[in-house]
Amino acid sequence: MSGRIRSPAAGRSLADVRAYWDARVHDTKLSDDPPGSPGYFAAMANYRYRKLAYMTGVVEFERWGKHDVLDVGCGAGLDLVRLARAGARAAGIDLSGGSLALASRYLAVENVNALLAQADAARLPFRDESFDLVLCLGVLPFAPDPAGIVAEARRVLRQDGLAILVAYNRHSCMGALRAVSAVAPGHGDAPVFRMHTRREFDAMLASFRRRTLHTERRGWHLVARCRKRSEHGNDLG
Repeated sequence: MSGRIRSPAAGRSLADVRAYWDARVHDTKLSDDPPGSPGYFAAMANYRYRKLAYMTGVVEFERWGKHDVLDVGCGAGLDLVRLARAGARAAGIDLSGGSLALASRYLAVENVNALLAQADAARLPFRDESFDLVLCLGVLPFAPDPAGIVAEARRVLRQDGLAILVAYNRHSCMGALRAVSAVAPGHGDAPVFRMHTRREFDAMLASFRRRTLHTERRGWHLVARCRKRSEHGNDLG
C-alpha cells in the first residue's frame, strides 16, 4: 500500500475538501488543554461519545479484538483508538494530513498501534477483502464521490465481514431546518455537503446483498449495517 493520495482525477473539489478539514481540525474548543495533550483527547472523546451515544452500541468496539478493521475518514482517531485498545489490527485513512497528525499523536498518548495513511476514501490503498470491519462514520456527507467510497468499502471488506456507514437524512428535522433557513448543521459550510433520503442511501448500498438501515439522533443519522453475502453463514458482527 502507499500513504500518498491516489486520486488526482478528482481535481480541485478533492483538494478543497482536504484544505477545509486541514483548516478546521481544531475548530471546536472543548477544553483549555493544548491540542495533542491527554486532556485535549479526553475532552474530544467525551464530547463525541456523549453527542453520539448510539455509536458504542452500533460499532461494539470491544468485539473486534484480533480482527482487521478499517476506519475510513478516521479524523483525530477517536474510534480508531477504541478499536486498537480492544486489540484490533486497526488501520485508519483520512484525506486531511492535519487530522492524521492528531490521530498519530492520540495513538501515542494511549500507547496503542494502528496503521495510518493519507488517502482518498474513493481510492483506498488496500487489497481486495483485507478487512473484517469497515467503518465510514460521518464521511459520506462531505465526500466528492460517496458512491465511490461505498464501492471501495465493499471491495476491501471480506466475504464474512461487516461495513457500517452513516449518512445524513434529508427527511429529518435537521434536514428541514437546513432547507428553510440559513442555519446549517455542523460543517454544513464544507465544500461538499449533501444529505440523502433513506431510499437514496439504500440505493447507493445496493451492491451489498444484505443491509439494514435505521435512524439515530432523532432521525438525522442514517445508519447502515452491510454485508456482502445474502445467506446467514458465519458472518461477523
